[in-house]
Amino acid sequence: MAYRNNSSKFWTGFLAVLLVLVIAGAAALVGVLSDGFKDWSKFQPDEEQTQEGGAVIEEGESNGIKLMSAKISPENYDEYGISPMAETAYQLTATITPDNATNKAVDWTIAFVNAESEWATGKTVTDYVTVTPTSDGALTANVECLQAFGEQVRVTVTSRDNTAVKANATVDYTEKLSAVKATFGSTVLTNGMTKSFDLDASGQPAEVWTFDYTTSAHTIADEYTTTVKISFADGVSAVESAVGVEFTWAGETITSGMPSFDKTFFDKVFVTESGAVSSNPTQYNKLVSALSAGVTLFEVEVSTTGTYGNKTDVYEVKVTSDGLNIRVEGIELGDTSIIF
Repeated sequence: MAYRNNSSKFWTGFLAVLLVLVIAGAAALVGVLSDGFKDWSKFQPDEEQTQEGGAVIEEGESNGIKLMSAKISPENYDEYGISPMAETAYQLTATITPDNATNKAVDWTIAFVNAESEWATGKTVTDYVTVTPTSDGALTANVECLQAFGEQVRVTVTSRDNTAVKANATVDYTEKLSAVKATFGSTVLTNGMTKSFDLDASGQPAEVWTFDYTTSAHTIADEYTTTVKISFADGVSAVESAVGVEFTWAGETITSGMPSFDKTFFDKVFVTESGAVSSNPTQYNKLVSALSAGVTLFEVEVSTTGTYGNKTDVYEVKVTSDGLNIRVEGIELGDTSIIF
């Protein structure tokens, strides 16, 4: 009896220790995967992940066969036999009813929904989307998107035993943003660009921002919102040192249609205790001299957000002394005493 009690205690203790080790190991693994419990994106369901544009599948009509789709992650392409060149891939699964049907073999086909549309005319659907059964007659098939397309694609699965029994899924391509062209006034924003202003010109007109988007072919359009944030560049300290004042403007965010980069904008940037630099000729002239060195003064961040993807570009802007006139700092008379 004593032996039994000791043996029972041993195994109870052993299992308790083993359970503690398993829990600790699981916690450690979660900690590693979550980057020290700070990044939980790996544990979120797919629908919560940020979409980046591309092919999406929606189950369509069915008659005796049910279709379900599951997206295949790029890291699993090799496992599923997906081409590494595919942009997006899904696996479709067909369910035959009744479950005890003798012949469950099916065939898979693919076609443009409207092959005579302006976009699809003259094009071959399999250059854009393909469907490949995992084996002959299989109830599963892989759908690969090879490139952007502008006409809906339909995948159809048909029973070999009864060709009247079929189901289909619709493949769409969401608009994908590739480039944003930002323009203020007549100037297109490019990295390292220069901009000249006459800070002494009180009537200088404001310039309005406009944005042009370069996007892919698509069947589902997106809506984009672009904001511009202007801040001082890293090299601005050299200008501050030359001017002898610290720039106090903290940056602002603007959207399309809002003016910026005019005299009023600069008045908010170059501030002294007595007010705007433009009202202080000595400081103004120091500024003109400093800008002639071509120091990058601003960093401009153009951020575009859509439903299916985001894009951010950062540009450097130099303000040159071209057109910035040296202002009169004072005036003296050679002889201040006049005797008639």
